[in-house]
Amino acid sequence: MYGMPENRDLVMNNIAEDKGERTDRRVKPTPFLSRYTLTGGRRKAVRRNDDMRKHIFVDLYDTRLFIAIFVLLILNVLDGFLTLLLVSENIIVEANPVMAFCLDYGHVPFFWVKYLLMAVSLLIFCIFGGFRLSRISLVCSIMLYTSVLIYQLRIVYEHYPRLFLQ
Repeated sequence: MYGMPENRDLVMNNIAEDKGERTDRRVKPTPFLSRYTLTGGRRKAVRRNDDMRKHIFVDLYDTRLFIAIFVLLILNVLDGFLTLLLVSENIIVEANPVMAFCLDYGHVPFFWVKYLLMAVSLLIFCIFGGFRLSRISLVCSIMLYTSVLIYQLRIVYEHYPRLFLQ
């Protein structure tokens, strides 16, 4: 019966030389962006204990991450819609100075800038989804958007109760 020698890297390099390869393919980590980022690769999560201490990027993304990003996108669209509704009725004033500037140019530029800023943020959340700070920030963003929507729905209820009492 064959056992694994103590110096695994030396054995792996010797095997690689026997096959005509020069180094172990695992020496180079998965890059930040690769050809597999959009088409799908095979790396779904960190598998080795040594890799847990490094910043690891993956090729395949978790379903929970997709759902969280989708929920945040829906919350953003609802926030934009309710903001436009309440601002157009002069019930509220946009508190974000950047979005208030966009709102001066009309509803369409406001909505597109809001959507594009969120899309870039969601792309960053997706790429850095394996990092703890990114996951915490994603959850905090969902909680923040949910609280903003609850506040906006309360304002809509106060000014348009007939919409809720049918």
